[in-house]
Amino acid sequence: IPMIALQVVWAAGLAARADCPPIPGVTLVPAQDVCATHGQVFQWSGVIDKGLVYRVQFDGHPAFPSPDEQTTASTQVSRSFDTGGAYFWRVRAETACETGTWTSADAVYIIAPPGTCPAISPPLGASVCDGDPVTFVWDYAARADTYHLQLDDDAGFGSPVNLYTSDPDVSQIRYMHGLGVWHWRVRAVNNCGSGPWSEIRTITIRIPPGGTTLRTPL
Repeated sequence: IPMIALQVVWAAGLAARADCPPIPGVTLVPAQDVCATHGQVFQWSGVIDKGLVYRVQFDGHPAFPSPDEQTTASTQVSRSFDTGGAYFWRVRAETACETGTWTSADAVYIIAPPGTCPAISPPLGASVCDGDPVTFVWDYAARADTYHLQLDDDAGFGSPVNLYTSDPDVSQIRYMHGLGVWHWRVRAVNNCGSGPWSEIRTITIRIPPGGTTLRTPL
């Protein structure tokens, strides 16, 4: 009887080990910075085995005080982010019998589209004389790589003149245009998209007055 009992326990132990594969070593594949509007695939080295799962944590703090978790039997997960900023992630392997240790955290920077850039000058309803160049000025926008200015004599911007700066530290464009009432607006741009348009402002380009004709007799 003792021999039979020993065989039963030994067989149960074999079954338990069959359901609990060894915990593998896990190494993260460093993630690339990505736009908030795009998804990102997070990968790590490991093995795929029956009974083995990977737990993945994401958090905006490297100590992971309130992580968002996912589990998978694969060696990668897909994740998208609603907001920009730095995020940290880590992985550990788990079975029904054992829990592995967390990997060191890897950081990924999520790039958000730029913010708004309010139009500053010329003031609403300003006017200048034909032949005088106009300097359009706006506030800097967060995360801007360049700025996109539109000018149109149509308030709906159906066929605008498109102008761009080549430097995120330049927040003005000097430009000369034709007669009439012109509508203008500006927005910031980066690799992850465009920010919202500023308010629309108008400027009137006027013809200088003509010469004066004397009417009284000499």
